[in-house]
Amino acid sequence: MRDYAITYQQLIRQAVRQGFPESDLSRLRTGYDLALRLTDGLYRKQMVPFICHLVRTASIVMHETSDLSPILASMLHAVCFLHVFADSTRRGPRASDRQLLRDALGDDVEGLIRDYSQFRFGAAEASHWANPAHIPDARTRQLLIMRLADELEDHLDAAEAFVPKGRFRSGDPHYGQEFVALARRLGLEALANDFQEALEISQNTRLPESLLSSHASSYELRNRLWKANVLERLGAWLRRRRMGRDA
Repeated sequence: MRDYAITYQQLIRQAVRQGFPESDLSRLRTGYDLALRLTDGLYRKQMVPFICHLVRTASIVMHETSDLSPILASMLHAVCFLHVFADSTRRGPRASDRQLLRDALGDDVEGLIRDYSQFRFGAAEASHWANPAHIPDARTRQLLIMRLADELEDHLDAAEAFVPKGRFRSGDPHYGQEFVALARRLGLEALANDFQEALEISQNTRLPESLLSSHASSYELRNRLWKANVLERLGAWLRRRRMGRDA
C-alpha cells in the first residue's frame, strides 16, 4: 500500500517530493484553505474530520498525475454535496459558490468539480468503463481517476467496518472488484493493487457493536463553538440593554 497523505503537511511534502513547482504549492495551499473553510465542523460517518477525506483523495490523485487541476478538484470534490449531509445546516451550491471557486482556483478546477458532481459512478459504471470496448476521452479519464480515488479513500483504514450494516457486512468477496478492474484497465496498477488490499483488509475486519458509528452518513456537529459564542455575546448585549432600561 502506498503512503497517502491525510494532513495538509503530508500533502505538501508529497508534492515537494514529486517535484511540483512553488506556484503549484501555493495553489495547493489556496485549495486546502478553501476546503477547510467549506468543511469546517463537518465529519464523515466514520467519525473523522471531513477534511481528512478530501486531503487523502487529492493525495491519491497526485500519485497518478502531475496535472494540478484534478488534484485541486479532488480536494474540493464534495463541495457541491455539502448540503445533503445528515444534520448539515449548509446550503446547496449557489452561483456565488461557483464563482468563489473560479476566483480562487480558476475555471478549469471549478469545471472539473462541477463535472465530477454530475458524473454518475458506481459498480455498474465502473464495469462499463472497464470494458475494452469503451474508451474514455481525456476528460472522462480524469473524472474516472478522481472517482476511483474517492472510492479508494472510502475504503482505506477498513472504514466500512466502522459503520453498522456497512457494505462489507454481507461478506460478498466480489464486492469492489469492478473498481479494481477499472483501475487496471486505465493502466493504474499501483492504484488497483492498493484498492485490492483495502478491500481485503475491510473484508477481514470485524469490530464490536459498541465501537461502531451511530451516523448513517456524514454529519455536522450541532453545538458549533462559533454559534455558542455568538449567542453568548448576544445574550450579554441583551442583558446590558435590560439593565440600562431598569436603571
